[in-house]
Amino acid sequence: MILDTNALSALADGDTALTAKLGDTAHLSLPVIALGEYRFGIMASRHRKTYEAWLTENLPLFDALPIDAHTTT
Repeated sequence: MILDTNALSALADGDTALTAKLGDTAHLSLPVIALGEYRFGIMASRHRKTYEAWLTENLPLFDALPIDAHTTT
């Protein structure tokens, strides 16, 4: 399943509805653009350290989807 920035934020916040929807999904992907947006957002957050720690811990669970010519079509 590919998550966007909003879903990544919800997951970091422990959104139970999203967690239930993901269920036992074994494969989570994250476009690098969404990752950049998330990192940009947490830079201004008053909970920056918490979100940075969450991202450091959980980023290995995601396949980062690169941008290339194929993704633009």
